[in-house]
Amino acid sequence: MAIREPGFHNVRIHSYGYDADWTSTRPTLTIHIHDFGHQLLEKLRNSPELATPRTTPILFVAHSMGGLVTKQAYVLARQDLACVDLAKRMEAMLFLSTPHRGSNLAQTLNNILRASATHSTRSYISNLSQQNELLSLLNDSFRHYASDLSLYSFYESRATDLYVHSEVIVTKESAVLGYHNERHAMLDADDRRVCKYGSPSDPNYVTVLQALRSMTEVTLGRHAVENVQETQRAMQQIESYLGMPGRPDDDLKDVEEARFEDSCEWFAERDTFQRWVDPESGDSSMVYWMSANPATGKSVLSGFGINALTNLNIDCTYYFFHHGDKDRSTVSGFLRSLLYQMALRSAEVRQQLLSMIEKTLRFNKDDGKLIWRELV
Repeated sequence: MAIREPGFHNVRIHSYGYDADWTSTRPTLTIHIHDFGHQLLEKLRNSPELATPRTTPILFVAHSMGGLVTKQAYVLARQDLACVDLAKRMEAMLFLSTPHRGSNLAQTLNNILRASATHSTRSYISNLSQQNELLSLLNDSFRHYASDLSLYSFYESRATDLYVHSEVIVTKESAVLGYHNERHAMLDADDRRVCKYGSPSDPNYVTVLQALRSMTEVTLGRHAVENVQETQRAMQQIESYLGMPGRPDDDLKDVEEARFEDSCEWFAERDTFQRWVDPESGDSSMVYWMSANPATGKSVLSGFGINALTNLNIDCTYYFFHHGDKDRSTVSGFLRSLLYQMALRSAEVRQQLLSMIEKTLRFNKDDGKLIWRELV
């Protein structure tokens, strides 16, 4: 599911819920936050939607005790060697009235349940003191890993009607972790309304949305920089592996500089060219053939065509043969250049070539037939 608000076009929503009645007394089984945290972690590990790409960052939004479940899942992921890659993807958490700390966490949880319309005042767990100790251990464990996360905690500012009296359920002191990497803010709501909004113009909704957008932009921006740097390192390896005789973009710049201003414009305006680049035209031809006598400007015209395709966001690979240059007038050089450009545009092609490099697979760089058969 996608978020339709501006600024979230690259964001997808995945939800997790747990049985809200887990807190009732059960004759044969006592379930703790640990169990739900483990269940959440397993759902993340097994989710086909999150399986690819394996580097997509994960940002959690959690309300009340759901924040404790989220923290437990993160701690378990950090402690499990099989979840190293998944744990690295968990980059940010936004909490809504989550009882992080306090001298009596069990009483806070009891108040949360009393505030819920679906619970009576019955005992909500078999051993309050044991649960209080487990939550304290969770918070202590989370503290050791939380420095790698971006955190944002919201706290309630209004008392909740508990039918007998009104009370702030999760106080600011409990809802705010106090970590150096945590931002926090108040919401003008009671415990029930911090996650329930009347409309998209609700001030509380706008406040949470803006915080979420800010965290998303920072996370995606950081990944964009990291991806560029990683791609640059990979392409340096691939360029060396393929033995590139020259960069294709250098050749394109040369023909661009040779073109007179406003020349070649007619080429992009031709009906045949426009039909060829338009997927809706019904023209299924993959080839657009241009022929002319030597030294009549075919290279310059080709360069203009390459830029026209690029401006239309159409992936385009190209190669300029250099007669008289042994390294740049062969089929093998042409194929290696195309492979380089394909790797530059496709993470899948890039990874396949990197795998060949890691396996130290060698090939004859001058054998065009071998390159076509084994690599292309």
